[in-house]
Amino acid sequence: MARRAVNVASHHKRLQAHHKRHKKHLLKLFHKVKSHPSCYKEGYKPSKGRAPKSLPRKPKGLNRRGSGLWDHIKKAWHWVTGKAKKHGKELYKVAKKHGAKVGKALLDEGKRRGTAYAEKALSRGKAWAEGQAQAVGQNLRNRVEGYVKQADAKISSVAKRVDAGVSKYTGGVGAMPGRVLKKGSGVTAKQRVARRAFLDKYVR
Repeated sequence: MARRAVNVASHHKRLQAHHKRHKKHLLKLFHKVKSHPSCYKEGYKPSKGRAPKSLPRKPKGLNRRGSGLWDHIKKAWHWVTGKAKKHGKELYKVAKKHGAKVGKALLDEGKRRGTAYAEKALSRGKAWAEGQAQAVGQNLRNRVEGYVKQADAKISSVAKRVDAGVSKYTGGVGAMPGRVLKKGSGVTAKQRVARRAFLDKYVR
């Protein structure tokens, strides 16, 4: 039983490691929206801090695009977390069910054979149990891989949406890649002067 518990723990540990990687990627997407000027209403400045280490609060001043992207990432966060918890619980349920099945089968075999044949019967039973454990181990690996595949696809979809959303804007200091704002599009004279000064200083 101890051996099976260790195997389940290793699969669960691997699941958690992938879940941590997925959350880290989503935190970078939160930071991308939080620090991008195109995601804010006029009069609000984007945050220049580091990427968050846990689920952040929605910043004040986000415009419709920024708020929509933020909510989309947050939904993905809860989706990924829910999937990880669900798969983690299923790993232990499968192992527990397997342990009960093997234990009952060995006990029934011992009773049926009687004490004189108990040792020999248990020897054959252990070989059968090892085969069952291998099958369950593959089952657990498949469950972990199933979570990884689903979560990777989900995060890839969210990342593409965020990239598409923020790349539509240039404007502002730093010349963000994307569409150049036309005259009369809402950029103030002060912003144009700041942008010109930045380009003169850093762009040769």
